[in-house]
Amino acid sequence: MIFTIQIKSVSVPNNNPSNESTELITTKKGKIDFAKNNQVKASVNLENLDIILTDKNNNELHTIPESILNNKNTNGIIAMNMLSQLIVQYVDSVNQQYTANSKVGSVNQNTYTVEKGESYIIIIYDFSRKEQQFSIPVMIKLVENYVDVQILFDKIIEYGDTRSISVDLMPYFCAGTKQDNGFMLMPDGSGSIVDFKLAPDTDAVKMR
Repeated sequence: MIFTIQIKSVSVPNNNPSNESTELITTKKGKIDFAKNNQVKASVNLENLDIILTDKNNNELHTIPESILNNKNTNGIIAMNMLSQLIVQYVDSVNQQYTANSKVGSVNQNTYTVEKGESYIIIIYDFSRKEQQFSIPVMIKLVENYVDVQILFDKIIEYGDTRSISVDLMPYFCAGTKQDNGFMLMPDGSGSIVDFKLAPDTDAVKMR
C-alpha cells in the first residue's frame, strides 16, 4: 500500500471541518468505517481507537503496531505508549512536569468520545483523572491522496490545575518490532535501511 499520512500539530481553519455537524457514536464496541476514496477505506476500532486503512486488496495499515495489538500479554510503559495515539507532557500547579499517554489516561478510563462527519472523525481524548483533567480532540480526515490528521488546539480544554505543554501525535505510527516483516529508513547522515528483525529492540528505534 502506497499512501501518505499528513500529520499536523496545528489547526488549519480553512481546512478544518470540525464546526460542521457531526454524529456522536454511542457504542464503544467493534469497528466502523468513516470514509472511503478510490484508494482506501478508513475505519476506526472503537475499543482501542486504532485507525485502519484498507486498500482494494484488503491490505491493512494500522496507526497502532499490529504486533502490539495482537499481544494479549502487553504491559509496561513502552507498550502502553505504543498503544497510544497521544503522548502528552503536562505540568501541575507548581510546574512539576509529568507524562501521560492516551491508552492509560483516556482509553482505559473509557472517557473518550468519537464523532463522525461526512469524511472524517473527531476523537476527543478526555484525561479525566484528578491529576490530569484535560481533553484533546484529534481529527482524522480522508482526502483524495492522503489522510490528514490534526490536533484541534483551539478546542483543547484544561479543566483542572494542570496545563499541557506538548503533545506527540501518533508517535508509533508504522512502528515495527522484530516480529514484523518490513524495514525502516533511518535518514541520519547518508541514510540506511534496517530490517525490523535486525534492529535494536529499543523504544527510540521503534518510534523512528
